Amino acid sequence: DAYRYYFMSDVQFGHDGAISMERMVQVYNADLANTWGNLVSRVTNMTTKYFEGRVPEAPAGAEENPLREIADELYAEYDGCMAQVDFTGAAAAVQKLASRVNLYVEESAPWALAKDPEKADELAAVLYNCLEAIRIIALYMAPFMPNTSADVFGRLGLGSIAEVTDIEAATTWGQLPAGNAVEIGEPLFPRLDVDNLPEL
Repeated sequence: DAYRYYFMSDVQFGHDGAISMERMVQVYNADLANTWGNLVSRVTNMTTKYFEGRVPEAPAGAEENPLREIADELYAEYDGCMAQVDFTGAAAAVQKLASRVNLYVEESAPWALAKDPEKADELAAVLYNCLEAIRIIALYMAPFMPNTSADVFGRLGLGSIAEVTDIEAATTWGQLPAGNAVEIGEPLFPRLDVDNLPEL
């Protein structure tokens, strides 16, 4: 999956492109280890810690959040890129949402909310929004990383991602069922050290 992602996201389809192990590791660490893999790990860990490994019920008003704003506009950009065989642009569009979710976690500080019982609803909203965004990202990432997306779907207690046939309908916000069992699992993409890679 990491190889697929690198070649689809960093090398413009239909054009000559320079490839190298060093650049591949840069993309892997930046997009997959630090952004996508880290996001899935930290959110599933917090869900396990604060909600006993279950998707929390989203309180009223939780749907009004910056993640949904991006998600609601993402399909048009993603579909437009895919129609033009612009895999690089499609991947970049999805990464914008993944990066925003990581920033949302830092801004919301669930670990601080968890210390105040009066902010239980706010904590539930934050983690539901993060989990729902992860579900949507997994759907958009499936053409790039089918095995990883299937793994993430499983961690969210969802069915087979291969059964999804209407990406626009499937990525509509708010479809992650409350109460689903969430699994942490192994790190999706452990960081790589370019200095310790085997010689090619």
